[in-house]
Formats: sequence, C-alpha cells, structure tokens
Amino acid sequence: MSKRALRAALIIAVVLAVFFGIAYQRSQSTVAVSKPASVPAITFTGAYADDWQANCGPLVGALQTDCIAKLDAHYGRISGAPVPPAPQKGR
Repeated sequence: MSKRALRAALIIAVVLAVFFGIAYQRSQSTVAVSKPASVPAITFTGAYADDWQANCGPLVGALQTDCIAKLDAHYGRISGAPVPPAPQKGR
C-alpha cells in the first residue's frame, strides 16, 4: 500500500471512530434523561413530622416539594398552617 492509501484509511478510521463514539454517548444520555424521577412510596406513621423526616427530608428540589404536597394532602395540612401535632399515646 502506498502512503496515500494508508493516510486515507487512517483518516476514515478516525472519522468512523468519532462518529460511533458520539452516537454511543447520545444513546446513553437519552436513556438516562428519559427516566423521570418520582417520589418514592410514602409510609404514613400518623405523625406528620416523623413522616416528613423519614420520607421528604432526604429529598431535594422538586422531589421534596412533591413529597411535602403528598404529606399535606394526607394529613389535611394547608400551606402556611402549623404542622399537625403528633397523636397522643393512650388517647
């Protein structure tokens, strides 16, 4: 093979490697982005504060906001109102 043919083969190989590398990265990133994050299942214990700490405390951003909305709906809490007190034992 002449130098010219080797050079052309090398250029083609590099171009193909870059093309397949970009295609692979795009396929991996679209898989990661397409999975929506959601609030994990909430276990209600009867005490708002305990449930918030166990379920919503470790979350951040929109996930925490969604978790708090689910807790508020379950306990009937209105935004800005005090946190419902824990039930008294023995009553």
